[in-house]
Amino acid sequence: MSLPTKIKIGSVSNLTDARFAASQDVSWIGFNFSENSESYINPVDAQGILGWISGPDFVAEFNHHNWDKISDITNLLGISWVQIPFSNQFLANFNHDLNLIVELKLDEFDDVMDMDNFPSSAWLLIKNASLGLLETLPQSIFEKLIVDLSHFKNEDLELLKERNPSAIQINGGIETQPGLKDVSDLSEIIELFNGEYLW
Repeated sequence: MSLPTKIKIGSVSNLTDARFAASQDVSWIGFNFSENSESYINPVDAQGILGWISGPDFVAEFNHHNWDKISDITNLLGISWVQIPFSNQFLANFNHDLNLIVELKLDEFDDVMDMDNFPSSAWLLIKNASLGLLETLPQSIFEKLIVDLSHFKNEDLELLKERNPSAIQINGGIETQPGLKDVSDLSEIIELFNGEYLW
């Protein structure tokens, strides 16, 4: 019997996506705190959203390794999960009491495998992956791999589901107006991978 696929809703920037994600029993809800990103959310706005939801783990997403900024935001919001890009040097010296999601480029898998002190509890997030690439990965990586679905075609999602991935990531979107947003795309993927839609 296959285990349920963990689901991360990333780049959440509004209460509609956050409340929907929490209602679906997803594992993680991510907020992008990289100021140069299109999906950036101000920490104060994120704090307001966090007050309305409970259940999933919250992830502070960054595209840099500026520890002062990372620490300031995680302390402010009480977030215990951090998502950062892969950096051999940063991870080799990582000794903070936070749960990690490490975002990898396609050519960085070998670097992870070669690290003697890669944090064993960290999850890996891969974007722009293909089904062919996923089939070549060692089982030790696949067991804690989050597959970002941003570039998967609909017909490939069915094939990916058959491989029972450990976790997937779907990204949130923008409200058409405050409190109004279509979540049908999110709900269809959740139903596909976990067999039910709870709203």
